[in-house]
Amino acid sequence: MTKYARPLIVALALLALGASIAALYVHYRIIKDPTYTSFCDINETVSCEAVLESPYATVRGVPVAAGGVIWSTLVLLIAATGLRRDNTDAYAAAAGYIFVLATIGLSAVLYLGYASFFVIGKM
Repeated sequence: MTKYARPLIVALALLALGASIAALYVHYRIIKDPTYTSFCDINETVSCEAVLESPYATVRGVPVAAGGVIWSTLVLLIAATGLRRDNTDAYAAAAGYIFVLATIGLSAVLYLGYASFFVIGKM
């Protein structure tokens, strides 16, 4: 990996963590207050409220956004602790774990993106 890989992974994991926390906040605000209008409810097509009220917003009662918080926290912790060049074995293991987590995350995002665009019809 290049010398920019670790800061880029940390920055993107922080961005994902922020987006997941925001989605989780909106999800619980919608549940608590049905009259709540979120900042991401722009128009009829771009409506995170419609997506977060759909059956695809939870898996067995747990919000999908909570999975995003867990996923991005794991990536952030692995990148922050394991991607140091002083220990090559830990570096290689951390890179492998991040690759596996990225593959799982990509598959989840592609599935939920498909559900959002083609099944629900909202973004």
